Amino acid sequence: MLALALASPRAARADSLTYQGVVYSLGYFQTASQVGTFDYTIQLTVDASGLNTAPSAYLASVAPGITGAVGPDGLSTTPPDLINAPGGTSNWTTTDGGLSANGCTGTGNFFCTSATINGVFNLSTSSSASSPFLFQWVIYDANLPTGVDGVALKSEFVDASGNKVGGLLSQDMTLTEVPEPSTWALMATGLLALLGVAFWRKRTCLPPGSNLI
Repeated sequence: MLALALASPRAARADSLTYQGVVYSLGYFQTASQVGTFDYTIQLTVDASGLNTAPSAYLASVAPGITGAVGPDGLSTTPPDLINAPGGTSNWTTTDGGLSANGCTGTGNFFCTSATINGVFNLSTSSSASSPFLFQWVIYDANLPTGVDGVALKSEFVDASGNKVGGLLSQDMTLTEVPEPSTWALMATGLLALLGVAFWRKRTCLPPGSNLI
């Protein structure tokens, strides 16, 4: 059981950050394995209920940057698969590269997901149904990085006319590995089993008539 726990998929998270009243929480978990690589689901939640620049703004684009992340064909020039997004994945476009003042036209080790229409599925932040926004992507890598500079995040809000609202978020985040609860349980069970075996062996090795205190 202990070996199984150590070999089980690892979970990790990036600490949340707040910018202009918007709370961004980015994390990942391993979902499957391929030849030489692992599949990881990247999950981003954007809670824009506290946006303090313009209550009628729309989430236009988000761009996570994961060092070493590659697309489904194993190439860094292919964007990851978008598997979940507000209003459905068909309403968003994911491209390779970063986010700039002109939209998903930047450079760097990012994948940028942008809304195809403003004000339809990415509802106004003044609406109670608008937040939190949930995005999920599947990426492929031998081992996701942890620590400082392991991941960065960019984001942009616009008004109904497509004009940028507030500042463009561009900030590093720090990934921290954390075992899943089931992994902790397996490790605890494995350790207890090892202690039980050691106790049993010690008792069986005692001379006849002796007592174990």
